[in-house]
Amino acid sequence: AAGQTDFLVSHAFLFVRYRPETYWYGLVLMLRNLLISFVPIVPQVVMQVFLTQLVTLLQLVVVMWFMPSRVWQGNALDIVFSLVLVLVLTSAPFFMTHSTHDVQEAAASTGAFVIIWAIAAVPLVIFRIALKYLQLSKAFQFFICHHKPGAGCLARLLKMQLMDTDGVKTVFIDSDDLKDLDVLFDYVGSHTETVVALCSTELFLRPWCMGELVTAKQNNVGLVKVVAPDFIPPDSNFIDDYVVLLPNITCLAQHAINPDMVQDMIRWVVMQPEIIIPSALSEAVMLAVCSALASGTYVPVEPLEDTVVTDGSTLIIVDHSNIEAVAAALVLAKLLRPHFAHCPAEIPVVWPKDTELPGGTRKVLIMCTNGVFAQPSVLRALLCAGQRSSFHVPILASENFRVPTAQFLDEHRSIAAKVTAPEDPARLLTLIANVFKAIAIVFQPGQFSTTEKILTTQAHGVVERLSGKNLKKLTYEAVSDAAVEHPSSIKVTEVTDGAVSDEFPAARGSGAA
Repeated sequence: AAGQTDFLVSHAFLFVRYRPETYWYGLVLMLRNLLISFVPIVPQVVMQVFLTQLVTLLQLVVVMWFMPSRVWQGNALDIVFSLVLVLVLTSAPFFMTHSTHDVQEAAASTGAFVIIWAIAAVPLVIFRIALKYLQLSKAFQFFICHHKPGAGCLARLLKMQLMDTDGVKTVFIDSDDLKDLDVLFDYVGSHTETVVALCSTELFLRPWCMGELVTAKQNNVGLVKVVAPDFIPPDSNFIDDYVVLLPNITCLAQHAINPDMVQDMIRWVVMQPEIIIPSALSEAVMLAVCSALASGTYVPVEPLEDTVVTDGSTLIIVDHSNIEAVAAALVLAKLLRPHFAHCPAEIPVVWPKDTELPGGTRKVLIMCTNGVFAQPSVLRALLCAGQRSSFHVPILASENFRVPTAQFLDEHRSIAAKVTAPEDPARLLTLIANVFKAIAIVFQPGQFSTTEKILTTQAHGVVERLSGKNLKKLTYEAVSDAAVEHPSSIKVTEVTDGAVSDEFPAARGSGAA
């Protein structure tokens, strides 16, 4: 790391002033200077002027086409200086000490050369300006800036819902659209109309997120905040002590971003418009958020509940205190919906918190996330599903989940007792252990490498399970002590891009607490 830093410092004159995709422009300048230094070798003065003009104009064309500087002012100055140099060279023949005829001939030659280049350059300049600055639409209408571990599922849900919103055609999210990390900031600065900053707890502690937001500010890209319930706005103390709180922010130095620029950006972001998400996330809430983004009406969103079919036979049980878990459940429900369009009653829906499961519930998908089996509302829903002997499929929706062990069940006996009172909580604890007698399916929208194509494949695996004949029922039969003591014996099915893998130990992925 130290060696890389030394290299960047010693070669900053080559790279730091230019955009990552035009890192080579420093070599163009060096080549221009080298060629001009060879010009005096030519004996004729007219040819010297001609060759100097040629080299300068070629470099000018490169600048106008590629716009290599990180800021538009740098490109503008480069163009102006090159034009001034060409004009000075055009006037050089008038200062020659040769005969009047030679002077007139030299002036006519250089003048004609410049005029021809000017006529050729005008269409190039017009085309480049239209392409770069006056284009009616950019590649992405929205760029979702988010902290992957803290808001990855919510970001995925936001993109999917935006793509279904009228008037929205393109949305950037890194796991789908980023192929080269070196051009990440260029996507923000040159190809995005509006940056959506998904404000979760640690957004302002992620260097790459800060780099995206600094680039948006520098390039006058529109920005709107979508504020998660757990977000705490940065105050003046946080901004002043930012370098102490996040010393590795210096990693952005290679992109010409320093801590002062980050601090100024945070002050700027605080003043930008925002859409506040209520703590109770639902599909109706996300519809309201996306409608506000598409229309440019940035107001807090009121808590809204989804309309649930009371006779729905397939329900998704989720920890409603975990917004990422709810977002993952909504993503899954959205992907499953088209597969059951022929039978609306079978369409899986996310069941609202603290609501009785309908009597016709035949199948449940259990979103297994950190702490899910410590939530009374989840335990009550499981109890209802167990009483009806509903078929079930555990969904490993969190990378940090750990399958409940005997120790976990014992520690959570008091919570189970409150749910089952005045009855013995042992039946409920047995029910929790029996959840993992069925093979679990991995579905984690918040993972770094999870693309929409992978999620679609994983959702298809869920469809096949729900439509199959080997579904297991939730029962109160005691699970073996070995399975509880050694949850690695429980299997999961990992559906990847295009294939279903062999069975993997469930403890490798996620469990409860």
